[in-house]
Amino acid sequence: EDQRFFEHPGFDLVEMSQALRSNQRMAFGSAESSGTALRGASTLSQQVAKLLVTGGERSPVRKLRELLYAVEMEQTLGKARILRLYLDNAPWGSNLCGAQAAAQHYFGKRADRLSAPEAVWLAAMLHNPVLEAKRWASSGHINVARAQWVAGNLRPLGRRQGVRLQRALADEDWVMPTGVKYGEVLPPSQKHSVSMNADGFSVDAAILQKK
Repeated sequence: EDQRFFEHPGFDLVEMSQALRSNQRMAFGSAESSGTALRGASTLSQQVAKLLVTGGERSPVRKLRELLYAVEMEQTLGKARILRLYLDNAPWGSNLCGAQAAAQHYFGKRADRLSAPEAVWLAAMLHNPVLEAKRWASSGHINVARAQWVAGNLRPLGRRQGVRLQRALADEDWVMPTGVKYGEVLPPSQKHSVSMNADGFSVDAAILQKK
């Protein structure tokens, strides 16, 4: 989702430039881009701003506000807090919000009990959680190629551990908990792993700030 998260100040100029070129090729109908979805360039920080403050309206003004909030969060909250807010509020398909709810829904266990392949697969869902949730519910299969790509890009693991994890993803016996269906609505108490005021932070109409 954001390979330079620990390096950028809230926005990623490299990704923005690449997305612009990719979308320009689509606009002019190049053969290799035919049928490809528009490429986004939002960082995790911008996505947190969208999830908690600006909402999903498609407009240049909203995107500018999102970028400004992201920069402010980087300066006031720091990377660790932003990552926690993202994991606790990101959509995971099937009306799910947050990693804890996703772990319970898809694997019937707490997030800290997930195996490495399970955790990587949940991370791999984030590029299109609705599609991946439907894929698993309808076919019983995960997008192994996407999950292996994620595993291969986990730089702290090193190449050897990354390859082992990629193999484990292909060999894993993926089984959904009994009775779980795509689109199932969870009770409100299970939809979020933390509240909006978790860890001493609250969402203000003007800025995310420490209490």
